[in-house]
Amino acid sequence: MASTLNATAKPACDLAGTDGDITKIVLRVTKALDDSGQKDAGSAFWAAAMRMKRADLVIELARAYVEVT
Repeated sequence: MASTLNATAKPACDLAGTDGDITKIVLRVTKALDDSGQKDAGSAFWAAAMRMKRADLVIELARAYVEVT
């Protein structure tokens, strides 16, 4: 099954302690993507997530980009 990232492995991303803070979630996911060499995906995630008003929607989006742990 092809992933959202065109068969690129999803990096792990620990969201423990973000407590529903959208900014913290976005920063962690973006860092995980950047650290794995997927800067374009990080930018795309950032742009989409920062328009969202609910943390649960941001986490749902994050799952398309990273393995949430």
